[in-house]
Amino acid sequence: MKRSHLNLLLAAILGALGDPGAATATPQTTAFTYQGQLNASGSLPADQTYTFVFTLYNAATGGMQVGAPVTQTIEVVNGLFTADLDFGLVFGTSQNWLEVSVNGQTLTPRQLVTTTPVAQYALSSPGGAIGPTGPTGPAGPPGATGPIGPTGVQGPTGSGLLTLPYAATQSSVGSLFSITNSDTANASTAIQGTSNSTTASANGVLGVIAPTSPGGFSSAVRGINNGTGGLGIGVYGSQSGSGWGVYGTTPSGVGVYGSASSGTAVYGSTTTGIAGQFASSGSSNTNNVLQVTAVGPGVIADHTQGNAGAFFMNNTNGVGAGVRGEVNSIFGNNGTAGVYGVASGTGGYGGYFEHSNSAGFGLALEVLTSGLGVGAHFETLSSTNAQTTLETVTNGTGSAMTVTNTNNSNAANTLNVTSNGPGVIADHSAGNAGNFFMNNTTGVGAGVRGEVNSIFGNNGTAGIYGVASGTGGYAGYFTHTDTTGFGISLYVTTFDKGTAFVVDHEGASGDPAIFQTGGANKARIDRNGKGFFNGGTQTGGADLAEFVPVTGTTPEAGDVVEIDPEHPDSFRLSSGAGSTRVAGVISTAPSMTMNAIDGANEATQGPALALAGRIPVKVTNEGGPIGIGDLLVAAPSAGRAMRASQAPAAGTVIGKALQSMDADSGTIMMLVMLH
Repeated sequence: MKRSHLNLLLAAILGALGDPGAATATPQTTAFTYQGQLNASGSLPADQTYTFVFTLYNAATGGMQVGAPVTQTIEVVNGLFTADLDFGLVFGTSQNWLEVSVNGQTLTPRQLVTTTPVAQYALSSPGGAIGPTGPTGPAGPPGATGPIGPTGVQGPTGSGLLTLPYAATQSSVGSLFSITNSDTANASTAIQGTSNSTTASANGVLGVIAPTSPGGFSSAVRGINNGTGGLGIGVYGSQSGSGWGVYGTTPSGVGVYGSASSGTAVYGSTTTGIAGQFASSGSSNTNNVLQVTAVGPGVIADHTQGNAGAFFMNNTNGVGAGVRGEVNSIFGNNGTAGVYGVASGTGGYGGYFEHSNSAGFGLALEVLTSGLGVGAHFETLSSTNAQTTLETVTNGTGSAMTVTNTNNSNAANTLNVTSNGPGVIADHSAGNAGNFFMNNTTGVGAGVRGEVNSIFGNNGTAGIYGVASGTGGYAGYFTHTDTTGFGISLYVTTFDKGTAFVVDHEGASGDPAIFQTGGANKARIDRNGKGFFNGGTQTGGADLAEFVPVTGTTPEAGDVVEIDPEHPDSFRLSSGAGSTRVAGVISTAPSMTMNAIDGANEATQGPALALAGRIPVKVTNEGGPIGIGDLLVAAPSAGRAMRASQAPAAGTVIGKALQSMDADSGTIMMLVMLH
């Protein structure tokens, strides 16, 4: 209904006066019939069921409400409706206006109540003056005692005091007892009731509604403050001890009820005590102890306004809470909570926590548990909900979320994330148990950084520990997805004395390492330590050498050695010129060494005999100056080589000189060539 017009066809039907000749008459009620026409959307007549609220006022606008409102659900047919209204004995000599509200929308203007309903006043008004005496009739039989004689002479003026106790009964539509204090200069009192009783349930002032079914909004004691200022009080209660200023009790209704059109319906204030306390003493009571409902729109620009409830702990040095909720129960059901928040619409938040001071360091939300349960639980119940169950966002310079375990004896996971979903093959950024994204093209931070500070080096003591527990999957998977970038998929570095990278294959089959390009194998190391390289190998050394056992003085790099005839499979420094036992030269920096005792576990130490390649060799001029290309044999000096003669004996040549030397001794490069 965009706009409503109420066209009045007012008719008050007070009922028939009755047959003068009837033996009895039905008492006249205070109800009257109200008829009207309701138009919706401009001028179209309404045609449906509406909720009407009829309220009586003593002025066309503003003014005071008269009696209790009347609420009815009425079916409007072709715009016409009829309502039977009963406000009780409220009509007197003063004019009244009727305000009508339809489905919460107040129609204007108020309707003037015309004379027909006002005639109800005649039902409760006192009788008129006695008419003149009629003519004397014929004498009848002797009658009863005659009428009371005329009033006697007025006596002397009394003291003006009521004789106590005083009680009287009188029927009147108005007030039976009214006192007005006309003093305007002082905080005067019109009526004061004082009781000196010390027993329970004593009353200074007692008001009683006698009928067990009185009209709505009937009041045993009612206070009206006609002031329009902001500090007036309709009913004020005060108690000097630890009791209640205002106390209300009812077996099933409302003990204390407050209603305000725009102000505060119920207000409590205290200096050292409790401003308001609500308690339910019934252990089987399933009703809410305190229920607050608001139908307003709220205020987006000011979250302190427009709420169903607002609690403000306004003390900059205080340590109290704005809202503290506590539940003492052995059950852990969803609703058994100290504070329980629900968003029942299509939007909103079940809980919203904000720290609004931009200069403060307080927490918006802190969750603690002293029990054996979970500190916080987040769960998405709908299987079709694709939104994030827990989302943390920061616009500042700190961490979006920090998870800390301060118990150094706690062996449980500090953060445990489990997903039962299938994952997404086409998009590895979705379907994961956890996804971390450092989204800054100029940033230098990591998507995931793991750190462990421990003196132990067990398998699980790791900055990042990955496990594939199924029959497939990867314990760790690293990919660089930008095809134009030069980033590294996996980078391993160490600053300590341990190993930077270890690959351990504990299975019954398979290779410890495979290296691929475009999905095709290019290099492989099998479980026996054998290496396979499709493109060959390239090293930084210059020769191929083999670790050999030695006797006597340990040879050094560049020394010439020979087979030791006294020790099988052993070598020693060369000791004779042109010896046929000569074996070669000890390598200085071999590119590959063979015969390592346990090379995969530790480096073999000791001299290595060069078998092929170019190596440095220690020489003398005992065979004459050495030129490039000269053959070299063992020299008379131990461990040295010299230029060979024109026809050296077979088995004496160890190589060819690659450099010349005219000095007595030195070191030159030699091409290994045993001959």
